[in-house]
Amino acid sequence: MVEIVQAKATVTLFKVSELRDQRPGDKSLSSCPEFYSRISQADIPKASEAFNKGNPKVAEQGMNEADSCEHGFSGSSPLTDYNKYVHGVAAVAAAIARTLLSYSVNAIGNQ
Repeated sequence: MVEIVQAKATVTLFKVSELRDQRPGDKSLSSCPEFYSRISQADIPKASEAFNKGNPKVAEQGMNEADSCEHGFSGSSPLTDYNKYVHGVAAVAAAIARTLLSYSVNAIGNQ
């Protein structure tokens, strides 16, 4: 699941680059590369490690970065679909991690 978030974050980063080339004066696009770079280079590796250690909270950080990009636009965003997808996949990944963690805790408690 983490790999899916990584792939979509990478696609979104390329889309941001495309849009910046097409709309060089659009200041709303200026912060999105930073947010998506952070998702790819920091949040994803941390989430992957956290999944292995059973800490679902870390997986939710990627959702916040996608939301930050979206909120940088004063109106309609050309990245809404991308941001929503990354947010949604990160939310599903976090929910899976929480479920697995809950299952593990319950399984250990029932032994």
